[in-house]
Amino acid sequence: MKSLKKTIMLLLAIMIIAVLILIVLLFLRNNSKQEEVIEEEADYTRTIEEDLEKVKDYNSYYSIINTMATYYAYVTNGNGTALSSVIDSEYMSKNSITKDNIAEKMGEQIDEQLKNNENFEVKVQKMYVKDNYEYPTYCVHGKIYYYDANDQMRYNDCYIIVYTDSENITYSIEPITETEYKSIEQNKTELANKKIEQNQYNKMLYINVSEETAASSLLYDFKLKAETDVESAYNLIDKEYREKRFGNIDEFKKYIENSSIKNAMQNKYQRTVKDDYTEYVCIDQNNNYYIFKENGILDYTVILDTYTLDLPEVVSNYNSSTEEEKITINIQKVFQALNSGDYKYVYGKLDDTFKSTNFKTEADFEKYVKENLYKNNKIAYRTKNKTGDVYIYSLIISDGNGVNEKDINKDIIMQLKEGTDFVMSFNIK
Repeated sequence: MKSLKKTIMLLLAIMIIAVLILIVLLFLRNNSKQEEVIEEEADYTRTIEEDLEKVKDYNSYYSIINTMATYYAYVTNGNGTALSSVIDSEYMSKNSITKDNIAEKMGEQIDEQLKNNENFEVKVQKMYVKDNYEYPTYCVHGKIYYYDANDQMRYNDCYIIVYTDSENITYSIEPITETEYKSIEQNKTELANKKIEQNQYNKMLYINVSEETAASSLLYDFKLKAETDVESAYNLIDKEYREKRFGNIDEFKKYIENSSIKNAMQNKYQRTVKDDYTEYVCIDQNNNYYIFKENGILDYTVILDTYTLDLPEVVSNYNSSTEEEKITINIQKVFQALNSGDYKYVYGKLDDTFKSTNFKTEADFEKYVKENLYKNNKIAYRTKNKTGDVYIYSLIISDGNGVNEKDINKDIIMQLKEGTDFVMSFNIK
């Protein structure tokens, strides 16, 4: 009997333990499901953990620029309905912005002359992204370029965050201050990523950019800076080249005044992918060269000719050329320099006797060129002769700007020296 009671007690204990274990397992299972649900919901609002990095994809870059242009069109036109549809709802709530006052509030962030101005262009100075594929978030410093009442080009700095939703193909905008932008840039401040429901105004338009467009963007960006922000353009020039070609910013300003850079349009381009950067060589309608070393989108340095520095590719091509081809290359360098107002380079190539007889100073030579040649000289070859080691090439020089119909005949006398060096003279009459 005692043995039976013990057996019953043992069975009861086992049953109780089994029930307790079952309860614990059920609890853990339910809790796990709840955590999964919470984690899934948190995907839409979690902080992006990836590093803040410069945008390296031209398609994304121009898609964001297009989005910014659309947004600022709403701002300049005071379109409150559209603005309330694209501006981040949390930003609106935080800053007490409503549909009734949004047009006025956003209008305070742009220059007065930009209001109701449809002729503006958005250019990006820097663009960063925290990308988790589904919800990339962009932090942008841009400039809105426009012409004022006196037809002078001006710009309005702008700083914004663009939230994007790749699944819904949508975006939303959060305007930020310069201080907030610098904090994000310097401290890699965390940015939120968000699921964005689609409405009538916030559809994201993705753009495919060709290599040719990428090249022309570099040329356009540099010439725009040369026109509106000379110091910024000067600092973009390759340091070694800048010191040898200009020496100081005042000489660069003279270059801008004397050259045709403000009207430069891309005529040809070449793209070469290097180990650490991408090189774009752009040639404009006046045969001027712009050699860009791009480390990221519109993150570049530039060289403005092929003769100031002995560039490896140029030297290699020169060394593999015949003597006649070398003469032609050097003549092209001379007129490339003259057309950009680089009289110092050409003056330095003049034969010493010829120079001392005709142009005792560089200023004398510059005066002669301005009085006897065109601002934009276009050359064609008439005859070629060689006497000993001296070449005489007869040229027909026409006005590349088409202002003057008269052609100029000029004989170039040239002698090749060591490496890429040469000396020259020409007929004065």
